[in-house]
This record gives sequence, C-alpha cells and structure tokens, in this order.
Amino acid sequence: MPDEKRPLLTIEEYLAQIARGRNSAFGQRFRQQFQDQIGDSELSMLTAPNEKEYSAFSKIVAIMSRFEKMHTDALDENQVKEIADTAKVDLGTTQIFINGYILARRQNKR
Repeated sequence: MPDEKRPLLTIEEYLAQIARGRNSAFGQRFRQQFQDQIGDSELSMLTAPNEKEYSAFSKIVAIMSRFEKMHTDALDENQVKEIADTAKVDLGTTQIFINGYILARRQNKR
C-alpha cells in the first residue's frame, strides 16, 4: 500500500525513469534477452527503450490532458485508443506505457 505521506509518481517522473535505460550498454544487453524472431523486444521497452519507443512515450505524455495524467487508472480502452491515435503512436505501445505507469504508480516508485 502506498505511503500516504509520499506523493504519487507523476507520469513525467515515470518517463524520466524510463529515459535512464535508453541507449545504455546494459539496456541493449537486456533487450537482446527478450528479442523475438524479428528483433522486437516489447517485454523490455519500459526498462531499456530504443529511440523510437522513447519518442513514442514522449508523444503520449505530451498529448495527454492533465486529467488523463492524473487518472490513468480510470482510462477505458476507447480513451487509450484516442490517446494513441492523437499521438500517432501504435496502440500496443500506448497500452504498454500506460499500464506500466499505472503499476509503477500503485507501487509508488520514485
């Protein structure tokens, strides 16, 4: 259960956490462990995103309203699809990012 005295992780802070793994040697080794047959690594995109993934995450955060950022756990499928469409980002990538943020926020990670 999150500490009541500690503010919740914001989506901008979450994006900054993800940025730390971008383009690192460790991140690249980590990604290789999860690559599929065509070289994609969806399971590691939140730990060690490549530039394309990080750019997509940044677009998602940029177009989200303040309400959406504060209430991500209340977003329904249509709202997430609208965010993806507006940001011009793949729906699966949008879902992975938003779900990852919801989990991190529930754990109150900073």
